[in-house]
Amino acid sequence: EAPELIHRSFPDMKFIYAVRNPFERIISHYLHCLDLGIYSRSMNEILRRDRTLLDRSLYSYQLNQYLRFFNKDRFKILVYEELKASFGTEMRGLFDFLGVDPGFSSEAVRRKVRNKSESRRYIDPNELRFHPDVMERLMPAIVSDVRALEEFMGRPISCWDLSEGRWLS
Repeated sequence: EAPELIHRSFPDMKFIYAVRNPFERIISHYLHCLDLGIYSRSMNEILRRDRTLLDRSLYSYQLNQYLRFFNKDRFKILVYEELKASFGTEMRGLFDFLGVDPGFSSEAVRRKVRNKSESRRYIDPNELRFHPDVMERLMPAIVSDVRALEEFMGRPISCWDLSEGRWLS
């Protein structure tokens, strides 16, 4: 319902959609929920029983809910890894999208912000890798969704390593 309600109230809305490697996003979301006490089971156990971590990493699927009401030109996709690597360039592209004066400069634009919500508990890195049976379910959905996102963006997201070997336990 949200996309339709937004469209009714703000038909000229522009959207900034920040995405990151879907596997990294799943791990980060899991660690956040672990810190909050929402999860007490292993990441792989959660992924076997619940689609939430996967579904929230399917960016194209989520984007399509809004494309029913808004044109493609209303969206700016920010890839976290590209933003991290080329902060100034990516911010300039964002400012162009928003129509910010090209001469605008601010200390806040130059400042690097770090993720303050990193897990404070020790987790064996092997626990943050995907078991083969879990990967068998994740990989087709993620690869298909990333391809659709790349098509939307009109370019590949070459900084994302989606190879199975990188993520398997």
